[in-house]
Amino acid sequence: MTETTTEERINIKRLMLERPVQLGPTFDPETDISSRQWRMMTETLEAFRNSSAHNNPYAEMLFYMYMLLPERLNLAQIANDSKAMELMVYTPRYTRMHHDDLKYIPSAVRLKVLFPESDENSTVGIDDLGDLRDRFKFRKAEIKRFETGRSVAGNITDELVAAKILFPEYFKETIEADTDLQNKLVELHNNLEGGISDLAWLAANIRLLFPERFNELNFGLRQWELAKEYLYQQQPNWQVFAWFASVLKILAAEKVEVTDRGIELTMPSKEISDFEPVPLPETRRF
Repeated sequence: MTETTTEERINIKRLMLERPVQLGPTFDPETDISSRQWRMMTETLEAFRNSSAHNNPYAEMLFYMYMLLPERLNLAQIANDSKAMELMVYTPRYTRMHHDDLKYIPSAVRLKVLFPESDENSTVGIDDLGDLRDRFKFRKAEIKRFETGRSVAGNITDELVAAKILFPEYFKETIEADTDLQNKLVELHNNLEGGISDLAWLAANIRLLFPERFNELNFGLRQWELAKEYLYQQQPNWQVFAWFASVLKILAAEKVEVTDRGIELTMPSKEISDFEPVPLPETRRF
């Protein structure tokens, strides 16, 4: 006599199609930004290029789009566009001349990262630490004086990220080596008095500055839910949308590196290589 026993009824089709659910926060511009959204950002960038408005945000918008999907931008073509390049160099050139460090530092980063071979880099003094040393020292002291999290922390830490890109040796010796500063930034984030955009912004900058401290930040699934909701609420304002999408990409990256070439992000693989089929219950014959 032959008997067959099974532990439970198995749906073979379900076994063949089933894939493990990827838990946790994810954001990948390749899949989470639609073709329409990218088109709207591209049209906004072109509108900035053709605008004569003061404080034209063309360079800023281009930088965020490059952070999101660099392969979709033809930087070599832009480098040969005299109008676009004038917008790239105007702010760092003008602000360095007038000692406006607040605007000079981020504009210098954008020029160096996007167009590292441009002759304008030396013209605007990108490799000259000079009196910026005092600026970075002031920012460090300012952060340490904060008693609670402040919404301005994201803006301030932008400058420290810039220091890591523009002056890596200086950063390593005076900022990275400052354990008290690292501890203070983690504390400020976890006690931040601000909205989700401020929280995500500071978290992303801390990850860029001190990636090994990232897992100490209070940024969980609820914060991710709020952050994604905030992102899609910005769609009429494509400049803010591009900026915050780049923030989320930093937070979602598998690996983050900051070098003198800029910010290098390795996103999680889309392929699931460790999936093993669920074994069928054993059939025994007696």
